[in-house]
Amino acid sequence: MKFSLPTALLLFSTISFAQNNCKTTLDSVFIRDTNVLLRFVDSLAVQNFEIKNKRKDIPRLVLKALKCWGGEFRIADVGKPFNPTDVVWNNTPRRRIKFLTANDKYLILAFEQGGIAKTNHLALFEFTKKRIQKVWSGYDYIFGETTRENIMDHIYMSIKRK
Repeated sequence: MKFSLPTALLLFSTISFAQNNCKTTLDSVFIRDTNVLLRFVDSLAVQNFEIKNKRKDIPRLVLKALKCWGGEFRIADVGKPFNPTDVVWNNTPRRRIKFLTANDKYLILAFEQGGIAKTNHLALFEFTKKRIQKVWSGYDYIFGETTRENIMDHIYMSIKRK
């Protein structure tokens, strides 16, 4: 599966701004430019992060934004059951965290999502206590273990392929 930044951003931004009555501030910057993304990933690469891997560790502001932009956003913790299909069963979430790390300013979230075809998503956030400042989202398959280093390498390689 080839990484498609423009397609991912188009889909994400369409979903994002199609929502109405969103109470979460939408003044954040959705990164669409490759150079801005490269600088953003560079800033993430030098941060100290703590591995979290539990839904409760996603900052409330980020969860509210994810729900606002994409509708219901239920997600299971790493290794917990989730619904990998498009058939509704057991009321389990359609998403499951593969990797979550955060500090007081940045968050990296990799998750798998069920549906007609199971997909893997990445979301990068820069935020303050009251506002999401930058967001980037994409989808693709990361080979090997899902780690911060593999995610960063994957994004760098994808940018250079453009």
